[in-house]
Amino acid sequence: ATGQSECDKCEPGKFADSEGKTSCSECGAGSVQPNNASTACDLCERGTYQSGTGESRCENCVAGTYTDTEGSSSCEACQGGAFSAASAVKCSMCRVGTYSSTSASYCSNCSVGTYADTPGTATCTSCSSGHSQPREGQTACEKCATGRSQSATGQSECDKCEPGKFG
Repeated sequence: ATGQSECDKCEPGKFADSEGKTSCSECGAGSVQPNNASTACDLCERGTYQSGTGESRCENCVAGTYTDTEGSSSCEACQGGAFSAASAVKCSMCRVGTYSSTSASYCSNCSVGTYADTPGTATCTSCSSGHSQPREGQTACEKCATGRSQSATGQSECDKCEPGKFG
């Protein structure tokens, strides 16, 4: 039997942290090593993650998710009323007049007949009876004008009073 003439280098995703090792250890979840012959692994940066072991690179959090800690093995979903782009370290709240569901990459305008008067809304509120909203992305509903009424909720316009009635 012949002896070792040269020690082997640890491959990317693996490391040997002390002398005399007989094998390399894999980087744990949340850490990576892109280089050969390494003595340690690097934690994934905020906004990135690695769920596997023995990996050489971190993955970006997809839009609608985030991670605000180094060494993450996963990303968290943005809550309803918030959104994020890819590689986010936090979610941003939707502005007034808009909403979003969970894991959103953007906020949508409230539809006609609805409104959102606070930031971070997950669902828009329907206009109450006696009110309407003909435009998208609004923060309030409008009262029905004189000579008009609306008995239903969530409407885009008020109805004219019928002949023989007034309002």
